Amino acid sequence: MMTIVTGIMTNLGPILARRGEVAHFEPEPTLIRVNGTGISKLVTDSETHIGWRAVDKITLTDFGIGFVMQEGGWFIPISAFESEASMKVGYDQIVSVMASGQVGQETEHSEPRTLH
Repeated sequence: MMTIVTGIMTNLGPILARRGEVAHFEPEPTLIRVNGTGISKLVTDSETHIGWRAVDKITLTDFGIGFVMQEGGWFIPISAFESEASMKVGYDQIVSVMASGQVGQETEHSEPRTLH
């Protein structure tokens, strides 16, 4: 099992609102767990688990690791890792765990790319 701790912002509305309308915003600490059955996201008062069969694509960008699902997506920002190199290692580990949990199922994994 792999565990990643990150501060994922759950509600972008306050950030995208006009400056005068934002009273206070704190990113919500989030614990991400990856194992052979899928990926889980644990926040202060709830946990969500997504099985690997529901993940359509996993991608690595300059900004983090993204998971695309029919219902939406999850994102692990680069700030959750010590460096870009450790994020790449984390991506490779996630892809490996994902592949081991879905023998015989096709899932798209995009190659790392540079975004401009």
